[in-house]
Amino acid sequence: MRDQFLKVLTREAKKNKNIFLLVADIGFKVVDEFKRINPEQFINVGISEQNMAGIATGLALSGKKVFCYSIANFTSLRSIEHIRNGACYHKLDIKFISGGSGYSYGSLGYSHHAIEDLGIMRCLPNLDVFSPCSNYEIEYITNYLVKSHNFPAYLRIDKSKINEEKKKKLISDIVTPRLVSKNIKKKCHIIIFSTGGIVQEVNSALSDAEKKGVFCLNYSIFNISKLSKNFVKKFKNKKILVVEETIKENGVYSFVKDNLDTNNQIHSLSINKNNIFYNAGNQSFIRKKQKISKTYILKKIIKLMSRS
Repeated sequence: MRDQFLKVLTREAKKNKNIFLLVADIGFKVVDEFKRINPEQFINVGISEQNMAGIATGLALSGKKVFCYSIANFTSLRSIEHIRNGACYHKLDIKFISGGSGYSYGSLGYSHHAIEDLGIMRCLPNLDVFSPCSNYEIEYITNYLVKSHNFPAYLRIDKSKINEEKKKKLISDIVTPRLVSKNIKKKCHIIIFSTGGIVQEVNSALSDAEKKGVFCLNYSIFNISKLSKNFVKKFKNKKILVVEETIKENGVYSFVKDNLDTNNQIHSLSINKNNIFYNAGNQSFIRKKQKISKTYILKKIIKLMSRS
């Protein structure tokens, strides 16, 4: 998804000289094409994410559309005050791009695990939060941010390998979640809401659930700031499971619950803030340790089916 984001941004920056890309000493070879094509619109600020947010504020106040790119926990947690007081307070056209959300950088240990960022960034005023699950979604959102969005945004990109959809379901609009289930059945027992890279883990679990006679629909919540009211109304009486590779508090679960406050059948499979696995390991390994992997998603679905 990172490569797709940069591909779109590089193309659009060539057309619009007000687009700037700032990076914090990361992206070796990844940002080379952007630098080659748009050298005057690229700044590497070094290992200095707080300063990056400050520079972005100055550029945006000068009429530039700025994209700040770094590893997820550094873009967000390290820079939070500068994002809040600069971009959000002044409602500036700055997009903070986080590469490696969730446990994408799991092998580097807890300092690189981005599991609190979504909840924290959701708290900031005037800031829209996006969490795509595929190259198709990242391309749609990046085009939207470049062409139709002129205030602060946070874009969360999973670093794990994404299996491209053979028959992708198109996005209808920027506020309506996208149906991403591999198989669509008229009969549906449970509605799944998921976001980011773990969407694919959910789809894998749903394939196994179908073999047991349990049919679910999986929706990608790619916009964590707004939700279509017409979309929400469809699920008032449905059993819902939210799966997320984030801390439960103020994450996707609370976002969905806020929008479906009349529904008492909303369940969660996420990370308990008091039970975090602090050690290193790849993304798949840590998902298992945190009990949000395919195996646990399937167990949760079967358990929900057993309830009246």
